[in-house]
Amino acid sequence: MACSYKLGTLEPLRRTSLAPRIGHIPAIPFCHKVMGQHLLDVNLRRRMERFSCSAEMGTELRSFE
Repeated sequence: MACSYKLGTLEPLRRTSLAPRIGHIPAIPFCHKVMGQHLLDVNLRRRMERFSCSAEMGTELRSFE
């Protein structure tokens, strides 16, 4: 669960679920609150695009300067 807060306060303005709600079906007998990697990648990339950012795949971070 992610929250947006009213400016300058800790009072929640809006709560958003990060994982889609999935009902109990034979293929998915247990509903976990964990998002799979394939959904996480898509959601993070969409969120980053809102801020004109992107992620590079197939790269390695070797150090910080």
